[in-house]
Amino acid sequence: MDIEDEKQMESKVKSNPENENSEVFKLQSNWQEDLHENYQKAQQDAVEQYQKENNDIQSESEDNMTSESEEDDYENEDNNSIKKKKNNSDVLSPPQFKAKDFKNKVLKLLFNPKDLTFERDLDDLSHIMDKNDFKYWLFLGAFLLIHLERPRILKRLYDYDSWIRKKIDEIFQKYSKFSGDQSRLLKHQTSSVLNNTRKEDDNKSHHSLRSMQSLKKGNVNMEDPEFLMSFKDNKYNIKNILRSEVGSKFNSMVLKIALIKRHEKICCTVLLEYTCKIEKSYLKMGVTGDLYTFLQVMWKKDKIYYKLDGDNSASDNDPSNSIGKKSTFRNPNNNETQDPKGLKFTYDEFFNLILKVNPKNGHKKIKEVVDWNLNSPGENMIISLLKVGMGSIAISKQKHYDYDIEDDLYYFCLTNGNDDFLRYGVLNGIFNSLNLFDKEKTIEMYLGYLERGVKLDINFNLLLYSNISKMRVQHVFRLLNILKRIVTEPNERNIILHSSNTLLCLALCQEYLINIGKYVNLFKKKCKWIIHRLDNLIEKIIFNLDYDMIESIYLSKDFKDRSLIKIVNELELKSFLKSPKTTVLLDTLWDGIASTECDGRLADFSTMNYLLQSKTKKIDGRKISPRDLLTNQFTIVGKVKFWFQNIFRNESIDFLFKKDFICATILVIVFQFINFQYLELFRERVYKDLPTEQEKIDKIKTNIETYSNYNSFGSLCAFSLLYSGFCKWLFNKLSKEASLPVDKWTILDVVCGFVCVVSFNYTRSLTYENIFDKDQKSIIDYYIVAVLIVSWLRYFSYFLLIKPVAKLFLTLIQMLKDTIFFMFVMCSYLLLAASIFSTLFQAQDDEKYGSFSTTFRTMFDYTLGNYDSEDLEQNNDSHDYLMMSHIIISNIFLLNFLIAILSTVYVTMRVIGDFKFKANRYSYMEKYQLAMKDKKGLEQLVIHPAPLNLLTIFLLPSAFSEHSKTAGDSFYRCMFWIDNIIMSILFMIVLILLIPIIFCKILYNLFRSMKWYNFLWIGFWWIIFGTLVLPLYVLKDIIYFYKINCYDGTITATDAKKIHREEKKLKIEHLNNIYEVMKGIFIEMNRKRKKDKVDFKKNQTLQLDKVKQIGWEEGDLTKYNISTSLIIKIWRRYNEKDVGDVFKDEPDPLIPLIDDTKIIPKNRKFRRLVGSTYMELFEKNLLNVSNMDINNPDRKILEDDDYEFDNEEDQLKLNNVKSFIMRFRDVNSEGDINLLNALKSLPKTITMSNLERVELMNQSVIQVSIISFQNDDKDELFNFYDKRGKKRLIKIRSEMDEISNSIHNFKSTVIDLIGKASEVFNIQLDESKRFIRSDSAEISESASEFV
Repeated sequence: MDIEDEKQMESKVKSNPENENSEVFKLQSNWQEDLHENYQKAQQDAVEQYQKENNDIQSESEDNMTSESEEDDYENEDNNSIKKKKNNSDVLSPPQFKAKDFKNKVLKLLFNPKDLTFERDLDDLSHIMDKNDFKYWLFLGAFLLIHLERPRILKRLYDYDSWIRKKIDEIFQKYSKFSGDQSRLLKHQTSSVLNNTRKEDDNKSHHSLRSMQSLKKGNVNMEDPEFLMSFKDNKYNIKNILRSEVGSKFNSMVLKIALIKRHEKICCTVLLEYTCKIEKSYLKMGVTGDLYTFLQVMWKKDKIYYKLDGDNSASDNDPSNSIGKKSTFRNPNNNETQDPKGLKFTYDEFFNLILKVNPKNGHKKIKEVVDWNLNSPGENMIISLLKVGMGSIAISKQKHYDYDIEDDLYYFCLTNGNDDFLRYGVLNGIFNSLNLFDKEKTIEMYLGYLERGVKLDINFNLLLYSNISKMRVQHVFRLLNILKRIVTEPNERNIILHSSNTLLCLALCQEYLINIGKYVNLFKKKCKWIIHRLDNLIEKIIFNLDYDMIESIYLSKDFKDRSLIKIVNELELKSFLKSPKTTVLLDTLWDGIASTECDGRLADFSTMNYLLQSKTKKIDGRKISPRDLLTNQFTIVGKVKFWFQNIFRNESIDFLFKKDFICATILVIVFQFINFQYLELFRERVYKDLPTEQEKIDKIKTNIETYSNYNSFGSLCAFSLLYSGFCKWLFNKLSKEASLPVDKWTILDVVCGFVCVVSFNYTRSLTYENIFDKDQKSIIDYYIVAVLIVSWLRYFSYFLLIKPVAKLFLTLIQMLKDTIFFMFVMCSYLLLAASIFSTLFQAQDDEKYGSFSTTFRTMFDYTLGNYDSEDLEQNNDSHDYLMMSHIIISNIFLLNFLIAILSTVYVTMRVIGDFKFKANRYSYMEKYQLAMKDKKGLEQLVIHPAPLNLLTIFLLPSAFSEHSKTAGDSFYRCMFWIDNIIMSILFMIVLILLIPIIFCKILYNLFRSMKWYNFLWIGFWWIIFGTLVLPLYVLKDIIYFYKINCYDGTITATDAKKIHREEKKLKIEHLNNIYEVMKGIFIEMNRKRKKDKVDFKKNQTLQLDKVKQIGWEEGDLTKYNISTSLIIKIWRRYNEKDVGDVFKDEPDPLIPLIDDTKIIPKNRKFRRLVGSTYMELFEKNLLNVSNMDINNPDRKILEDDDYEFDNEEDQLKLNNVKSFIMRFRDVNSEGDINLLNALKSLPKTITMSNLERVELMNQSVIQVSIISFQNDDKDELFNFYDKRGKKRLIKIRSEMDEISNSIHNFKSTVIDLIGKASEVFNIQLDESKRFIRSDSAEISESASEFV
């Protein structure tokens, strides 16, 4: 110990006497076992020992148990928990040194020395190695010898090297001085201990004093190196000294040298068994040296506290120096008071350092660190992972850190925009225990972000988990105003522009409006108006979207794992499915998404199909082979894909439906056949004509045995229907990826199966007495009828998926629904009429009105017009009047009212029938799509229809084991080839039936393609051998069918996925590049705008035009418009520098706009990289190109977009950048984008998880749709006046036609008069005609101008 250290220790002891007893106790009770325990625990154990009797031994064992339990408290209890505990225990156990652990020659020599040549070998190494390097390795070797307790080699090394001898002597001197100080401390403390403890404690204290004084008196020679370097039976050896605080400086030096030399085992040994001080640089040295085991030990042993240079108030290893007094540690970066133990390493610092050192493999290292299951007080591992962009690791390792799930984590994710983790959290219910979703603070945050137009997708999705019925009316009103802004605000300010998936957000908005109208009657009318307006906006957006985007948008999911198309189906949002684009999407999903790659036809490989479909080809004069002559020059088309291949058939819902429909047809035929057999075997005429009773009984018994065979087969088919429902239930229990919904087809399967099983089991126990007894026979008949009804209902349900028939069935079903209340009114009226007629006319006409049921039937007949006039003996007039009244009410009013209802339903279903059909089709598809997501092979239990699903019984044992995936794949392969065999048989039957047709067609082709004399002998041979050749063609087609199915394209698909992933990575790099440029431009724009605003405030005489050019009017968004050409040119300039991310130290540019922060950073790096020329051009032309003078040379530079790269990779980058920028083009200003709207929409960083959402953004399309939507009223007004103007024009034209006809008549009349007058007055007829013609021409011209 140095003199300065001794003085510091003496001053510390004097200033803080409370620590004296703790220091003594630490040396006394934990001398050998617990010197490495932290000081705070030792102090607590000391207090317990003085207060309790005979508890010193138990407290030591409790300390050990406590430390061990703390290491294992936070281990995950999953399948890998045992392995992880073993790994942690291995890390925390002292490492064992072996010869292979030492690659350095000095350490090798010290570990396995040669006694005779030890000093000489060291001399040889000293000449070979660097002097300082040799000295450091000797120092590590000395520590190693102390740790391994090798006194003989240690003594020889002690004698050999003076520097080692000096360091060891310093330890002896410090220890001698330290023991003297402790004896004085103990003497000072003894008097206070005697006053507060019993005699047993006094004896212990006196014993401790005597033991410490014995060291002072010389009972043990503290200056004898041989004694201190002897380990056997020596309590005061150098190893124990190093474990005390005295060896802290020596151990710290060993640790630092070992870190520099990257010897991880020595580093871990020092941390685990010795006291040392931690420095700030150790974290960086551990990461750069890849010493992660050392770092794990450092965190596990809580040795993460360090002191700053020049600050001796805290040590990392043992913070005892700061115990007992208030800490004054302050972070140099801020003024916040730090932990009393001192500054410590944080997860954020650790992870950022890992990513900086390992930019490519940093995520793997971080994942390894997360597997350590660390628990640092005051820190949140999940938040730290999310801060560095490791959301996928946070999701996968969340179960290991359940104690980090707290309110701050949820609000951090919400503020930071970690939508992936939020989606995972709310889906898996990890936030449910916090009860956050209905808290007022949470609702306020949601509404605040939505009102500012920020993070729309996250907040609209999270609102799904808030109960609107429990929200305050003020919050509901604010939410309603936000939704109203979507349909009222102009396109450049509309908050919906900032969403990535606009249609999904609008669907959620409609869901909220429906719920608000349902729970809050005050806003019901307003909600209906907004829903109606949203429907119009949705139709406009879908109309303007490209076909390529429809699939991604409609299949995207919300935070309840519902796709957009599922939300539309659940809420019946008809506006989403009106467009033909959605029809194309549903057809694609129905056939399978991969089916778009199928380009093969049967005629591409089947000779028979080609011969049937091809036209006759004439011979062009060249020689052709007989095969080409007979096959009409057929060649197999290679490299094509067919729908029946495995890769396409696996995803095809259409193929599954066809199987399901065929099986349903077979089942209904089976049940109908069993019914026919029942009718034939047990009808009365079968046994009625038999002469004797015994013959009748024998006949019935024989028929019962015959029927039992059919009944057993029917029971098996009925059981398969029940089994299908059981398989769906089992799938939902075992599958973690998906849960199948209960649709109408599943319900009908279970109901039909249950009814059929009950009926067949009841009829199985038939006896001849049941058949002879009419009452029991009628009960059996009802069971058979029930089977027929449910089986046909199930069969008819599949017609809802066949488009030509679906509308008919849907209209019929809707008619039955809409006439329920009418039927109730009709029946009530008939009951009333029957009561009146039965009461008044029962005595006069017993046949029609004798009972109430008879009267009711009579009234029903009268309603249908089935009546006749009869004379009653009494009350004849009253009967006639009542009957006429009844006919008028029932036949004229009620029946016509029913016809009106049905016609209304028919008209309505013509409009919404397509939506109903699409909804049913998606409901059917959904269960198969969800089942195919399962990764355990359980989908095989669901996708096979009854009765084929009975084969899956063999899969049930494996469904509960780890081999379910293998078993499922094997079963699928078997079913695949069973399907192929059935298809090939059907294919072969069709081809065989085509043989006669093709035979005749080939004969005709031969006749058309050659001369008649050649045809005679070739046709003769074809007639003889053609019937043998065509079956060979059939066999060839079948063989090729199997060859095609042997290749499923799986390998190609896997390679395509890899290529697609690489393309995505490259695209992410390009988009992040241009994104950084956009942020830099935004920062520069804010800087320039702020400067211009300040200049304007100083100079009040600035002209108004200059103010408008600056763009600082209240709420003016055009100030953030910038030319896309300028952005691309700046990007090219920035890209040429190849400097990477220069903005990582810049704050988020959206902070001044969202959080009202006044600070706008100056991005000098960006200005320097882009260059002065482009920055001057940028500052001159902040608004857009159109504002410049046409002769301005800067305008010419900006409008010059016709540039391309010679390099294909650079051109791809340019294309990605252009397509990305054009998504945010402002339609109000040609060629510009609004940076504020763009940056508000984009996430902080574009990653693989959010790339799809970024690609869905298209603000230009949304703006065009909003403009079209808002101008709908104006368009209608224009159309109104346009139509009215057209009517007026037509009317004027008709009037002009009448005028022209009148003029023509007048002209002819005048000509006749002039002709007659010329005869009288001798006027020249030709001159008069000329005059009249010129005059009429002028009139016609004036009329045409008027029109």
